[in-house]
Amino acid sequence: MIDFIRGSYDMDFYLAAIPIQALFIIFYMQRRSLPLKDTRYFLYLMWANLAALTTDLVATWACEAFQTLPMAFVYLSNMIFFIAFLLCGYFLFMYAAYTMHVMEYIGKALTGVLMFPAAFMIAICLFTPFTGLLFTIDPILGYLDGPLYNGIYYCVGFYILASLIAAWVFRKPENEAQVKGLWVCALIMLLGMYVRTQVRHTLVLSYFITIGIFIIYLTVRNPDLLRDHQTKLLNLEAFRMVMKELLKKTYTGFGIAIKDYDENRMAYGGDFVDSFLGKFGHFLRHQFPDDYCFYMGSGRFFVISTSVMDIRAAVEKVHERFRDAWREDGKTAYFDVECCMLDNKLKFNTVNELKQVIGIAFEVANNPGQDDVMIDEAYQHRVQRQFHP
Repeated sequence: MIDFIRGSYDMDFYLAAIPIQALFIIFYMQRRSLPLKDTRYFLYLMWANLAALTTDLVATWACEAFQTLPMAFVYLSNMIFFIAFLLCGYFLFMYAAYTMHVMEYIGKALTGVLMFPAAFMIAICLFTPFTGLLFTIDPILGYLDGPLYNGIYYCVGFYILASLIAAWVFRKPENEAQVKGLWVCALIMLLGMYVRTQVRHTLVLSYFITIGIFIIYLTVRNPDLLRDHQTKLLNLEAFRMVMKELLKKTYTGFGIAIKDYDENRMAYGGDFVDSFLGKFGHFLRHQFPDDYCFYMGSGRFFVISTSVMDIRAAVEKVHERFRDAWREDGKTAYFDVECCMLDNKLKFNTVNELKQVIGIAFEVANNPGQDDVMIDEAYQHRVQRQFHP
């Protein structure tokens, strides 16, 4: 059956890549994604590549068996493949643009202009059955390239080069991993396009794209890289990424500080105290399933909500739970906590400014006899005067 489908084409690379790409998507979607646009575009890139892998197989088989299949099916299968391939290039660029924060500099107008090459080639593809500009299906000779066939590669190449330029121009010390992942992925995709032009009867193009996606996945997009292994909550790097996206939006939240956390670790042993961190994380994940829960380190947690939240009611739930004992593997412990609450009317210019204010609030909450801290506008101004007199 496989030999019948493959005809004169070598499909081994694709047959190996399809299950790998499908597993990437399944694993990626099982983990809760960060509310970031680059996260969405990376998922779109994986879906587009899976579509390109599968439809290229179908299109190749259709071209081999064109005399026994409806002409509309032969055209449609090839058109879907070309559109999926074009979207791979476009989604890679959009991922690069958002992960490198290019949009903050070029604006939405230029973003719309950069969409034009893909939109133009997709339009050419959709009208190909009537114009033959991209390809034609001859009743005798079968599939034939059209005069604009190479435009597909020029278009995708344009987006790959644009991704390389964005990664280079907007690189910073904190996004070094993103830059490396983008460069390796883009260069592998360019290599795949070159190999495709040299060996037309070996399906390798989307295989190379899969390898490039694999590189990005391992370096920066693996969801486990953004989680603390003890609490299973999002870590400080995830906090930086999420809040950079949310600074200009409306959000609220609250922090939880385990009082005398470091002193307790010294008195009772780090392993004993840290063994309860998983319980704390499990409690927060199930108590606030629709919000983003972070472990900030040193027994400090923060919950961010982009929807309406009664902060005081949420904080009271936390206090109520911590009044009871925590049990883990036959061990029992009590922990005192204080909370800091973030007013949803506050505006911060940078993530570092937000972390600075939260850090001071955590320190204040840890003082003996200190009640919960409200981080309002007056508190924010006091912290700013402290660091910038």
